[in-house]
Amino acid sequence: SVTIPGEGTYVVNTTTGDITFTPVATFTGTATPVNYTEKDVNGVISNPAPITVTVTATPPVAKTDIGTSTNGNPAIVTVLTNDTPGSAPIDPTTVKLIDPNTGIPSTSITIPNEGTYTVDPITGDVTFTPDPLVTVPITSTITYTVTDVNGLISNPATITINATPLPVTLTSFNVTKEGQVARLNWATTAETNSDFFEIQHSVTGKDWHMIGKVSSHGDSKVENKYSFTDSSPVKGSENLYRLKMVDRDATFAYSRIQSVKFDGNAADLSVYPNPATDKLLIRDFGQVSKVTIYNPNGGIVHQSAATTTGEINVSNLPGGMYLVKIVRTNGVVSSQKIVIVK
Repeated sequence: SVTIPGEGTYVVNTTTGDITFTPVATFTGTATPVNYTEKDVNGVISNPAPITVTVTATPPVAKTDIGTSTNGNPAIVTVLTNDTPGSAPIDPTTVKLIDPNTGIPSTSITIPNEGTYTVDPITGDVTFTPDPLVTVPITSTITYTVTDVNGLISNPATITINATPLPVTLTSFNVTKEGQVARLNWATTAETNSDFFEIQHSVTGKDWHMIGKVSSHGDSKVENKYSFTDSSPVKGSENLYRLKMVDRDATFAYSRIQSVKFDGNAADLSVYPNPATDKLLIRDFGQVSKVTIYNPNGGIVHQSAATTTGEINVSNLPGGMYLVKIVRTNGVVSSQKIVIVK
């Protein structure tokens, strides 16, 4: 065998005498020729003769993909899974959506009354986020292309999304400050098989905790208004809120996120969320040496030293009012009433 750096390798089949040239993934064009000789049965060697190989690049083949969006949730389509490379590997960072109106390639396209398609810049996965105002099932399509590492573009292929709407048509959702509490208000114009709204709170945007639940109207075609008050928002930090809209068959979807900020020192609130359901988070837990939780009768239901995660599991405690006593490493002791809801 003979290897030409940056081009490929010539290999002789010692049984048939055939010579195969295998190019490297990024090579196209005419390879550097190599000479070969033959020998007859008497051992006489022929003159050298050149072998010239031309590598013609072939583009990748993009194929049709189908995704499903249920209850208004985004649909993620891994478009590269069934695509076929040509003469070179596919570059996942090159997935492009074709604008149906202009024909211009893009990585994010919104189709009115359907939703928005976006491309993950690393994996090439395509996410379809349905328009929350759409109240009927829809079928949405868009065209995409991929490119290989040599720059060859594939054929256009179609992505089809079958989408069913939210069980609730949420027409408004906002959060406002009323003194030292956060007031959440939202309204719906249509509800189908809806069960309840779970109110969720976060200060990081990643860790969400239920702070309340509001029953919905189930099935309705008229406007319904709802409200909820968070009596213990976090001071000195952004308070993020969202609604988890749960159907009777346990399927669910989330609203957009709303936020509000309260002035003050974040350290004033030692534990959150309040109310809590399954766990409490301790602010500045690295400065805490002891945590004790008392029930309404003064009995100790939890006691622990400093935690490494800042979390206390309270899923085993019944719903009700509790007192949390925190001892910090500097000797400062603080107490806070919290509510656990089930």
